[in-house]
Amino acid sequence: MVLRDRDICYTVSDLYEMLPLGRNAIYKLVNSEDFPKKRIGNRILIPALGFTKWLENFDGNDGEDINV
Repeated sequence: MVLRDRDICYTVSDLYEMLPLGRNAIYKLVNSEDFPKKRIGNRILIPALGFTKWLENFDGNDGEDINV
């Protein structure tokens, strides 16, 4: 996946390509309480701005343990 400035949402597959985590860890992360996401039916979309803010503020110690 090539990330562009105009991307407004990511999918779970996009995060899998972007982060050094396995697919199960990505799903665990996305399903954690404080992770920014929108569900449309069965599809999970991650707003790019929300993800960026979450990542900038993530210190590895907040919220639930995702064991990654």
